[in-house]
Amino acid sequence: MGHRIRNIVLCVDDSSGCEQAVEWACEHCITPMGVSHADDTIQLHLIHVIPRVDVSSTMASMMVSGSNGGEDAIAAAEGVMERRAMSYIGEYFPDTERVETFLHVLRYEIDNESIGEIICRKSDELQADVVVMARHGQSALHRFFLGSVTDYCLKHCTRPLAIYNS
Repeated sequence: MGHRIRNIVLCVDDSSGCEQAVEWACEHCITPMGVSHADDTIQLHLIHVIPRVDVSSTMASMMVSGSNGGEDAIAAAEGVMERRAMSYIGEYFPDTERVETFLHVLRYEIDNESIGEIICRKSDELQADVVVMARHGQSALHRFFLGSVTDYCLKHCTRPLAIYNS
């Protein structure tokens, strides 16, 4: 059997439920899959979806601070998330030659696309072997009026989906 790449998508945000889901994925989805041959690789794709910066709402901050509309703040937040994720994943997989980690920070237009839609689309693009995400325990009323990213993915994702109930 030749070289095989196993693609695992982990949906991440800055919640404790997400950290628990990543830990669960490391213990139950990634480690049991194992790497059966010396040249096999597991690719962990961490997906974080953020709203695109609205230029009209950031005009005042641009005039006051001379920033580029919040892009510097977003880049700094992306760096923090990447370092945090890489150190956390590194605890489980110190053999970085066999486990590769990628951070995908995806932006969406609030009016046009849902976060779930973007997660499903990116998971298809990456040909994920499994998509792991946390359910954040929102109330039924909240889910009814605002929806749930997890519910959307459960109904529309074409890749295998593992939901961690945080």
